[in-house]
Amino acid sequence: DVSGCQNDSAELLQVAFLPETFPFKEARSEETRASHGALDPIGAFEHQNLMKKDVMMTSMSDWYSSRDLARVGKLQNITISSGTVQIFSAVPVFGEESYIALLVEQEGDAWRGKPRDWWPALDAFVMFCSGPGHPGHRAQVEPRGHSWMCPWPREDWRSKQFHVVLEDNDGKKLGSVVAEHEPELLGQYTTMACVRDIFYLPVPRSKVQGGLFSGPFKQWIEWMEWSAMHGLDHFLIYTFEGTDLATKDLMKPYLDAGIASRVHFQSYHRSNLVRFGRLMNDCIFRAKNHAKWLATSVDVDEYMVFPGRVKYFNWDHILKEQGVSEDKVASLELARVRFARARPETFEISSDHRVPSFDERPKQVINVENVYRTSIHWLTCSKNGTEMIHVDSKLAIINHYRMPEAMWKVDYEHFNFQDRYATMKDEGLSKETPLLETALAKRFNIQTADVKDFLKNLAQRHPPAADIAAAHHS
Repeated sequence: DVSGCQNDSAELLQVAFLPETFPFKEARSEETRASHGALDPIGAFEHQNLMKKDVMMTSMSDWYSSRDLARVGKLQNITISSGTVQIFSAVPVFGEESYIALLVEQEGDAWRGKPRDWWPALDAFVMFCSGPGHPGHRAQVEPRGHSWMCPWPREDWRSKQFHVVLEDNDGKKLGSVVAEHEPELLGQYTTMACVRDIFYLPVPRSKVQGGLFSGPFKQWIEWMEWSAMHGLDHFLIYTFEGTDLATKDLMKPYLDAGIASRVHFQSYHRSNLVRFGRLMNDCIFRAKNHAKWLATSVDVDEYMVFPGRVKYFNWDHILKEQGVSEDKVASLELARVRFARARPETFEISSDHRVPSFDERPKQVINVENVYRTSIHWLTCSKNGTEMIHVDSKLAIINHYRMPEAMWKVDYEHFNFQDRYATMKDEGLSKETPLLETALAKRFNIQTADVKDFLKNLAQRHPPAADIAAAHHS
């Protein structure tokens, strides 16, 4: 009962297909670490072991946390009538239905929303799956959401790892995948969020990352702490083989507190959009039977704000206000409004000027039960009879703290923090900075008076460039 695709008609971004890369062969030297500035200690906070240098670890695959849900292996190629597709992740799902979700893309296109030429061929392809632990179990794979679902015995739900063998109708082996989960690690949540990897994004593209603004490490912890402070129940954090090792010291307090869990991809693609597509769609199936609502693509510069009478993350109240039945909802569309970026020594939410109009590309909070595939801004497959519901901006909206796209191509050495497009005064979330400051001090076990210096040091740190990160995997 899966609907046809809901097209991403405003697909504005493009990305060239780039080849997969492979795990580190040797550790980065101390000179390499220092030259990229991301793995150095954080100055005055070195004694607290934040952002410390790693001696024994050479990649994120060497790090195991107490909240690791799964490690996702390399791509598995499968040839269908329209060409070769790739299984980029396999996720065990146990509930009213029990199956291993085999998530499929072609040349890194999982993030895209427009219909793909290979979808009909995949849906028509006949394939069978089996597992060595069940010699008598052989089931036909079911197409769903432009991926494949391998039915699996429900009594296996306590297993942590599943070896899935794929065969054609004649029993010829086509490939195999390994699916992992921690069956009792996740609880039941109203709202979960998928948190993408921290990555390098130079702006303008030929200049230093972020120009004069805060780097992604600072943005990441501010967003995580603010969202947790307002009651977002659980975060699914994603890392990749090329994610900077320094990231683990920021993630660890959230993992240790039990409000976050981690999925690690043992691969690295140079395009952050390709990685984003993979993690979003992996996240949907990790959340099934655990979360009611899931923010699949809300970035760490996008704050979900509830300005009216609805309490934070009370999506059921929004449906009641708008007179919509939950079973008819595939996702809730949140409009975005862009705020000027704040100076690096301050909190992003201290910005009090925005543009007058909304961005035409929304972000989605999905109804987990009803969705099988998504792109960045629009769904691509959901159950029949469900639809995307636009949320009244008076009930919920996204404050997007981002520099204007028109400025991406300018010379940032001459940019003076004045965003000429953000002409409307709006206090937004600026009054909440003292609360955020207190929460961060508690989370990282530092004095409140030291938080600004802590953030200032973080603001200056950036992960290695994508080509450098990828070079360590070749």
